Amino acid sequence: MRPFLLLLPLLFFPNRDGYGAVGPQFEVASLKPNSSPGSRIWLAPPVGDTFSATNVTPRMLISLAWGEFRISGGPAWLNSDRYDLTAKAPDAVPNQERFLAMLRNLLEDRFQLQTHRETKEIPGYALVVSKTGLKLPNANPAGCATFGLKETSQLEGCDGMSAGPGFVYDKRLSMTWFAGVLGNMVSSPVMDQTGYTGSFEVHLEFAPLQGDGSTDSTKPSLFTALQELGLRLESQKVPIQVLVIDHAEKPGDN
Repeated sequence: MRPFLLLLPLLFFPNRDGYGAVGPQFEVASLKPNSSPGSRIWLAPPVGDTFSATNVTPRMLISLAWGEFRISGGPAWLNSDRYDLTAKAPDAVPNQERFLAMLRNLLEDRFQLQTHRETKEIPGYALVVSKTGLKLPNANPAGCATFGLKETSQLEGCDGMSAGPGFVYDKRLSMTWFAGVLGNMVSSPVMDQTGYTGSFEVHLEFAPLQGDGSTDSTKPSLFTALQELGLRLESQKVPIQVLVIDHAEKPGDN
């Protein structure tokens, strides 16, 4: 599996309401600074009862734990400091909701996070089916469980994704997850309005956008490349959930 790089989509996951003041916890967790030059970034689904991440920023972990929210505010080191995290769950394979609740509780404890939530409407895109219809490779109407965590025995886990400027590769992903990745590519929220609930394979290569929105590549633009899948992006105002970081502290060695 290729490493899952940087791009953490804005997916909907249940919030921690109902878990009480403490909520579910990892059995044991180690969070340590990573100062190794050249260390690769690695963020992949849990294996059994163990979740690990290497050379990741706190904001990447926060984006994963509060997946339905865009992250706003907080000190600059949330984007620059790097950490290695290893956490062991009390369950052999925790379900999606419980795993993310444990991760939220861990981050709130170790980084002393204080947050609040807001809803804003900003310019973005709707991901819709083109007039030619969907052309999804290896389409499976059964779908897949996001981030590899199985909610039921009928769903296979989505694969870890390899993505970066100019490419997205994945053997199995959901449309909602794909819309979130596209949002990172175009630096604007993308809402899935395709109505497609299954899973599919994607292997897209396109011209990466420059800071001014231009490209310097002979490859097609992302908007053109999406036509290969029978998809297109329509500009529109979209409501987004924002998690505002009011306070965060660097953790001690643990």
